[in-house]
Amino acid sequence: MPKFDKDYFFVHLHDDDHLPRMTADMDTGVRPYRSSRLLPGEKPLIFHNGLYESQREKRIRPMTPPPDILFDGYNIMVKSDVRVKLLPYEIPNLSMYPAIYIDHKDVWHENYWFLTF
Repeated sequence: MPKFDKDYFFVHLHDDDHLPRMTADMDTGVRPYRSSRLLPGEKPLIFHNGLYESQREKRIRPMTPPPDILFDGYNIMVKSDVRVKLLPYEIPNLSMYPAIYIDHKDVWHENYWFLTF
């Protein structure tokens, strides 16, 4: 890990009421995606905006299109082009799984990857 000893980067959630909050669908919610490595070839993790009802009640429009990075607690989902840029770094213990974000208009965004350590 010597090549990572001097470089650190922090990605954090920007305080914006228009951002979605990742909420796993029922099938994803029972999978150990936060605590265990999933096997290659398993079906993608699926998330939706868990804040949508609250945003709608407050007349806040969720961000459209969704941002390149979405947050699920301390984990993140990134679009495929961001993932491609991370691959050459061979970050130790980083797991990447295919993920889908279903937005407030029921549009499936299948170009995301869930990143966790």
